[in-house]
Amino acid sequence: MLRFRLIPTRDCPIRCPVKGKEFIDRVMRIGRERGVSVRIDTERGKGSHITIYFGDRFTVVKGRRTEIGPGLLSAMIRQLGLARTDIRQG
Repeated sequence: MLRFRLIPTRDCPIRCPVKGKEFIDRVMRIGRERGVSVRIDTERGKGSHITIYFGDRFTVVKGRRTEIGPGLLSAMIRQLGLARTDIRQG
């Protein structure tokens, strides 16, 4: 059974854990809505790590099936120049 923790923030709580695939899907959706190019590079990264480019910014996702904890999720959102409210469940 999965348990969810909420990241304490005034903006918008993000349910954790978030799978890598779910994070990538949300970033792709935001890119489509904003007209920003989103590119996934599976070659750049060791093992199951994936690099995702959001415009001229990028971050490395641990893997599509692995869970992303709250600290890493916040760092990845910051690296892409997004706000936590952008990544909320749609």
